[in-house]
Amino acid sequence: MKPGVSDEELRVAYRRLVQLHHPDHNGGSIESARRFEEVQEAYGQIARMRRRTPVPPSSPPPPTSPDVEERLAGLERELREKARAARDRAQRAAREAAAAATSKTKRADRPTDEELGYVKTDDSLGRILADGLDEFASWMQRRGERGHDSGRRT
Repeated sequence: MKPGVSDEELRVAYRRLVQLHHPDHNGGSIESARRFEEVQEAYGQIARMRRRTPVPPSSPPPPTSPDVEERLAGLERELREKARAARDRAQRAAREAAAAATSKTKRADRPTDEELGYVKTDDSLGRILADGLDEFASWMQRRGERGHDSGRRT
């Protein structure tokens, strides 16, 4: 920031940088947490200095070096790349942890359900209805063999 900026411009820039470097937005990156704290500390120092000696609104801003602006842009770009890499590492670690947790539930030293003597049944609705239909058909067939007319249509 240029030294002669208004309080509003300073606050807008501070909020933008805080949002950019907030650890919650960067996967808990240590680098982003450090940068976040630096931004907060710098803003606090500037605010304290301005309270002591306010900047006159009519003073022209001193000239800035293009090298400083380029360096700042490079640092921000580097930080974004590091934050992205940290986020990717965190996501990869989370996937690996989930896979490890899943594999622990399917341990080889644990006996299977069949080894423990558990009986597997097919009690799906389709199977129940099929069994009922078979039973009804056999009942109707037995009734027909006994000579009942009630089982036949006329």
